[in-house]
Amino acid sequence: MHSLLTPPRLLPAFIGGFLLGGLALTINRFVPLYDFEFLALIKALYWLTKAMTQNTCVTTATVTEYSL
Repeated sequence: MHSLLTPPRLLPAFIGGFLLGGLALTINRFVPLYDFEFLALIKALYWLTKAMTQNTCVTTATVTEYSL
């Protein structure tokens, strides 16, 4: 059983967010984007990661509840 601190999809979410963030920074360096577009991208990545982790935590808590 997975621990509450390490949900199974938490690590891939962070790795994916980190890679996408790095890609966005690289693109922003070579192809100057407008600041608000870049900030919107960062915000979208943040909400996506947050939604994935919250969903995982809810799922893990539900599984824990049913297994007790």
